[in-house]
Amino acid sequence: MAATIAAIAIAKAEGRPGEVGASSVYYPLQRLVKPAPVPKEPTQVVVTMLAAALNHRDLFIRQHLYPGTAFGVPLLADGCGVVTAAGDSPAARRWLGKRVILNPGGGWRSDPDGPE
Repeated sequence: MAATIAAIAIAKAEGRPGEVGASSVYYPLQRLVKPAPVPKEPTQVVVTMLAAALNHRDLFIRQHLYPGTAFGVPLLADGCGVVTAAGDSPAARRWLGKRVILNPGGGWRSDPDGPE
């Protein structure tokens, strides 16, 4: 497995994100290089992404229209990839080498307007 990974996140910018007009701004994108993740719990896996979706959530984050907007947090959470590392549990290890789909859209069941 690689020693580092690349990710895309938003960076701070002058102006008023989310407002319409001359002073509005989209947060700029920045490329991050981070240490490669490793499973910290026996049931965790690491997925090497092969494709990621650019969706409305990512656009809304750039406009500061999504709750909990934070700088330095990778965008493009939905996608597909291959499990390349796994914790020690048999349940996690059985996923090694398998293709998976990621859709981390939790929290919408209790509130259709947004996650907790």
